[in-house]
Amino acid sequence: FNRKSQQTSWIKPKIYEDFKLRCVILIDASGSMSGRRARQAAKAAVALSEAMEAVGADYEVVDFNSDYNGGRSHRDGATLIRVRKGARASLSSARAAIRTPYAGSQNADGHAVRWAINRTDAMGERGAHRLVFVISDGQPAGPAPQAYERSASRHLHGVLKEAQSEDVTVFSVGIAGMDPAEYYSPYGH
Repeated sequence: FNRKSQQTSWIKPKIYEDFKLRCVILIDASGSMSGRRARQAAKAAVALSEAMEAVGADYEVVDFNSDYNGGRSHRDGATLIRVRKGARASLSSARAAIRTPYAGSQNADGHAVRWAINRTDAMGERGAHRLVFVISDGQPAGPAPQAYERSASRHLHGVLKEAQSEDVTVFSVGIAGMDPAEYYSPYGH
């Protein structure tokens, strides 16, 4: 109702397509993420979790760190994935785990991003948008396959290039003023 002209105005409601999202929030938990950076990453993960809850997304929050000493069974080293909030867990029950900062050894982002991409494919409803949201302080460092000349950066770029042909978006955000775009943006992510 427009008071000035005393005329009735009709507004057509906008109908939105049903939006479904499967997401993995992936936190770099390497040694360089200790202290203040780990606390900031944990706070960012809580905020992202609240946003995921608000849109009704199927999501998990995990962190990762890597180690060259993966033993004989892991000749390319090992990347450890630690689940802070599983897809079926409620945010209220997982908030303390998400909020707890953690830092380990290196960060072989390529292994962790590939795991997260595969995970978004396996969880939730088919036909949903898929997103891997990486929280990191920068350069990948750690074990990488021989095919990438044992370079963690090359391995990450290879994984991101593969992801371009998949129905998934990989997005990264830097912590403590660090900019991971150099490692994530060359392939449109």
